[in-house]
Amino acid sequence: MCLCITCNLIIFQVLKLLCCKNRHKVSEANAERDLALLSKAKMIEDQCVVVKEAERAARITERQRLSIDGHRFKSKNTELSSKISELLKQVHSAEKKEREAIRQAKLSTQRSKDIMTVTDCLKAKIAQLESELSSYQKAFSDLDGLLQETTLRLSVADEAVPVKEISKTRDGRGGTSSWPLYIWELIIEQLVNGTPPTSVNSNIVAMVKLFSPTTKIKELPSIWTIRRARTVLLVLVQTLATYRIAKADKWEQLFTDGTSWRQVAFQDLVISIEEDELFK
Repeated sequence: MCLCITCNLIIFQVLKLLCCKNRHKVSEANAERDLALLSKAKMIEDQCVVVKEAERAARITERQRLSIDGHRFKSKNTELSSKISELLKQVHSAEKKEREAIRQAKLSTQRSKDIMTVTDCLKAKIAQLESELSSYQKAFSDLDGLLQETTLRLSVADEAVPVKEISKTRDGRGGTSSWPLYIWELIIEQLVNGTPPTSVNSNIVAMVKLFSPTTKIKELPSIWTIRRARTVLLVLVQTLATYRIAKADKWEQLFTDGTSWRQVAFQDLVISIEEDELFK
């Protein structure tokens, strides 16, 4: 029994020593654990600091990147907005052009119909005008023949007119111009019939317009020339009377007669002669 107690004591002592050793190891293990935990906490704290710094740097970088991306997005958005507005304008313009093209197409169609209608009307008018033109051409040919015939007649009549123009004439290159003989004949014939000198020109114009309308009257004799023709008439009368008296074979009567003209007395000699039928 004592041996058992001794064994138990030894076992107790051994167990006590083992317990002490284990306590020492446990304390050391605890200390190491605490040191490890402290180191771990410090490392975790340092890591947190690094993480925070990295996170802050990452946030700054991210903000910068987001700011840059925002500016890029804004610039692209502005550019895209301008492009979109320009495209919208182009779309509106294209739509407007399309509407205008549709309107022009409709208008062109309507105009084409109107033009076709007008063309048909014009064709009908052209046909009518062609028929009228043919009739006019026929009438024109008839009128052309009539014109040629009238022109021929006028040329013949113009050639038949002996006097083309009433005016003074000049013989040769030098000298003064004078009235032709037919003007003196017209003046003398009217003076013989008792026409006043102031009415001679009017009678000449009337006779020319009546008997020769194509004759151009450039000038007419003056009143002084017409009055001077009375002297020429006196000479002609005296010459013809002398010629008739000289040519007569005998006189039948011879007598005188006194008269006055404008309170001037003068004596007339009246002779009756025999002559042939040519001078009666």
